[in-house]
Amino acid sequence: MSNSVKLTGRKLESFLKNLSVLVDTLPSQETKSRLDHELEALVKFLEEFRVRLRSLPTEEDADGVTTTIETIKDYVRVAESDPVMSRVLGLSMDERILRKSPRNSLTEQDRKEALAMAEELKILSSEDIKRKFADKRKYNISMLKQIGGELGLNFPSKSTRLSIIEKIIKKTVNLRGYNYLRHGHDESGGGYVSEAEGEL
Repeated sequence: MSNSVKLTGRKLESFLKNLSVLVDTLPSQETKSRLDHELEALVKFLEEFRVRLRSLPTEEDADGVTTTIETIKDYVRVAESDPVMSRVLGLSMDERILRKSPRNSLTEQDRKEALAMAEELKILSSEDIKRKFADKRKYNISMLKQIGGELGLNFPSKSTRLSIIEKIIKKTVNLRGYNYLRHGHDESGGGYVSEAEGEL
């Protein structure tokens, strides 16, 4: 019986000791308030960050804006060539400025790259072309139209990025088909690629 009492006493003593250690590790009111304030500030920052993240434009948004800009530029050029529209819209005042404005934002280096790319596309598969054009910043609508122009293509002013790529792919497929009929092989050394490969 005495041994049982001693054992219980030791357990109680150990419990009280551990409880004392736990109490010593509890934060002060000042520390607790500071941590609460810092956590609140962190939560507020993350909420604001989420709001800003949601408001960021995406690549798809940028592509749409580029298309809209090209459409507006085409409309201004058409209106400028029409005396009535030019007078109504007041474009005649800026006629010299508009005449100096480039048709697109491409530089001379961009045009050289477009010419080189047009030649390269003639030996690439449709899948390789799509992978090339996946970079929307490098191959924006203006650049794609320039590349297509080097291949002898024309595009309506409201052409979408996807429709331009489709026409470029079909054009390169047709060029390889013509080359195959003429020489018995395509320029890449493989067989003729069917028209179906040009579909996205």
